[in-house]
Amino acid sequence: MSFVDFELGMDDAVDRGLLTAPEKKVYGGGPNEISQKRIRVRLGERPTARNLRLLLESAGQTLPPNLSVYKGYNIWIINLSVGIVKEGGWQDVTQLGLHAELPTQPRFTVLSLLPETRLIQKLKTGFKCQAHVEANGMAKIPDLAESFVGAPVSASGKAVVEAAASIGWDLSFSVLTPVVTAIGKGDRRAEWLLEAGDEPLIGDQDLMFTLLAPLTADEVSLTARVQATISTFDFLPVVLRGREVELQVDLT
Repeated sequence: MSFVDFELGMDDAVDRGLLTAPEKKVYGGGPNEISQKRIRVRLGERPTARNLRLLLESAGQTLPPNLSVYKGYNIWIINLSVGIVKEGGWQDVTQLGLHAELPTQPRFTVLSLLPETRLIQKLKTGFKCQAHVEANGMAKIPDLAESFVGAPVSASGKAVVEAAASIGWDLSFSVLTPVVTAIGKGDRRAEWLLEAGDEPLIGDQDLMFTLLAPLTADEVSLTARVQATISTFDFLPVVLRGREVELQVDLT
């Protein structure tokens, strides 16, 4: 009996991607999109910003005289968005994450993040985040008996802000799931993790944070990266991570 010896190296691999560690892989076509078979997760490229002080003044509210933060800073409501599209198949998105990072200079600070579980209410169909954003940029559970309709805060029209009887604004917008972890208060990084409940995650989702910015800042350049966990029949979960995308937010 004779034997034939073969020497195979990395250059002989059928799939070169097998040589890349899963946490270093990047999925999707465009820089702001990841995809897996019939599922696409897309990060919106044009975040919006609303000046909280101007919102309050337009509603006839007077800022507290002891609130000194506005002497050197503005507070902005920044709205990011992520969309999930499913074109059939047996796979579903069971987790959705977004990481956003602000520059080190000038000094920007995240004050609060939305949505988060404690601010989410269950409706007859779906879920809604309702929060009262105080004049200092902090978010709390609103007093729904003291509000009146204001103006849209999101380009998608899903999110609506309302001027509240107490100084601040009430935010209300739809969410895909009641389970949302949001971290980043007092930092220059903001992170969200949405976990599917009884239904898989699909559709558009607004993700917001209040931002403390110097008066001289007319824009902020942040980097963002989306990730998603995709499962087949709740088995074989695959974590997909997108590329870091630089987003420009106009603060004028």
